[in-house]
Amino acid sequence: MKKIKKNEIISFIEKQLYNKIPELQLLTKSARLESVHEIVDKTIDFIKNSLKEGRSIEIRGFGIFRKVKRKGKKGRRVKTGEVVNFGDFFDIKFKTSKLFKRDLNKKNDNGEK
Repeated sequence: MKKIKKNEIISFIEKQLYNKIPELQLLTKSARLESVHEIVDKTIDFIKNSLKEGRSIEIRGFGIFRKVKRKGKKGRRVKTGEVVNFGDFFDIKFKTSKLFKRDLNKKNDNGEK
């Protein structure tokens, strides 16, 4: 399983911005925001498609996203009480990096976390 590193995500965003920067300077604020939203949407699609392919996403200093297979479950329909079987499914697991946890739990100047 190949990991996607932070540099690959940055490279992807850079490629998206490379073609947009000259035109972004000429656009109105609302048009610039629309372009940035488009870039963010494409980045999220890139991450989703990578996870669909079974690749994990590792962003150093933040955490790792992985696709995991979960075992199916039994449930009940609320209105009828009928038993329903849910098959195996894929889910996303996120593991926070130690660095991020450490920074999150640092005390600020007031002694608060």
